[in-house]
Amino acid sequence: MCLITDIKTEFIAEEDMTVYKMLRETENPSIVSSIFQSFYYDLDRLYTTEIKKSKDFCPYDEKDVEYLKSKYSFDWTLSINELMSIGQGFHSALDKKRFMDDSHPVFECTIPKGSIFYKNATGLIVSNQIIIKCLAN
Repeated sequence: MCLITDIKTEFIAEEDMTVYKMLRETENPSIVSSIFQSFYYDLDRLYTTEIKKSKDFCPYDEKDVEYLKSKYSFDWTLSINELMSIGQGFHSALDKKRFMDDSHPVFECTIPKGSIFYKNATGLIVSNQIIIKCLAN
């Protein structure tokens, strides 16, 4: 999964940002795991990584595909020069409703002030820092 975006601007969080991430609960209530990778998060711990672009253009979901088709053409893959793909970083969404159709729990997270992030027009975001807070209400 990649963040595919035509917003090629790198943003810096001017204040703490609340975002949402689908994760798996574990037997330990203070640890959750990634849905797409074998990565475990301790709640309330700051995680940092490098954001890296990718040559793969694999949209997250149908909402991303529909946006790309509507803006670029039915075969949006022909517009790759206008788009950027980010494969490495902490993937999340600006609105928890983005994940409501999925069966996995949604967690509230914080992207700390000063973090670097990229976003797309459909509400997805990739950041270099994240703190997993709690199960979203």
